[in-house]
Amino acid sequence: MGDKKKVSDDKPQSETERQFLERTQVSSQIKDVLTKVIENRPLDPIAFIADYFESVGDKSNRLSKSHQQLLLTHHSRPAFEANVRIAYDILSLSKAKPHSKIKAGMKKPTLHKTIRGINGSVFMDLLNLLTEGMVPGVKEKLYKKLQCKSHEVIRYDIFRSGIFACFVLQDFLKEAEGLYCTLDLGKTGKADKALCDTALHQLLLSVSTANNTGELSALEAGYNLGPDKLYTALNQALSVTTEKGTISCDDFLIAAADAFLLKVNNVN
Repeated sequence: MGDKKKVSDDKPQSETERQFLERTQVSSQIKDVLTKVIENRPLDPIAFIADYFESVGDKSNRLSKSHQQLLLTHHSRPAFEANVRIAYDILSLSKAKPHSKIKAGMKKPTLHKTIRGINGSVFMDLLNLLTEGMVPGVKEKLYKKLQCKSHEVIRYDIFRSGIFACFVLQDFLKEAEGLYCTLDLGKTGKADKALCDTALHQLLLSVSTANNTGELSALEAGYNLGPDKLYTALNQALSVTTEKGTISCDDFLIAAADAFLLKVNNVN
């Protein structure tokens, strides 16, 4: 007995039962499934709970595979289109599973159909993976454009548009960040506000021009962001402005994202 007590006394202080449940998120998952049981009142609650926990693990696995598929190649390459389709199909798997119990008077097991499809919840979870590391303010603005109800079905064309929007926005933000670094003349992480406002105005002007169709509008949009045009606008801003102030890179990217998102249609 004395040896057992000594082992117990020498054992490092472990987490409490409550801390264990919180760390493993068991409590929240049990609460979620019980809430769904009460809301749906299934004929076979035990089978419903089993399917719920199976789908949680399956959903995580499918999300990971779909995400990896989308990262295989750059969105500008032809193969990316096929990868988007495969990613969508991975998330759209469906199957019907028989229950093991056979009710009295029934010759065959009851089929419990488990639908694996793209709904708004799965779509937003995938977008969350794709936008990891994005400036929070930009992410929020993108989500407002792509936000959909958790239960609604996401068609492939909407899925494809949302995925492309994420990847193109990431490239756009890299270019915008490079522009900001150029405007940060002192390399202090705080660029002159007048210069940033001018660059953002040219960017917005270019996007607005690109709203028109035809090759001429594309050339005009490119001209507005060309070195000569941008240099002239920035030089003029430096010569006439008396306002002093700076803007951070994150704030610049958030403002730049507004111009980009003008070209993105709302999902809902």
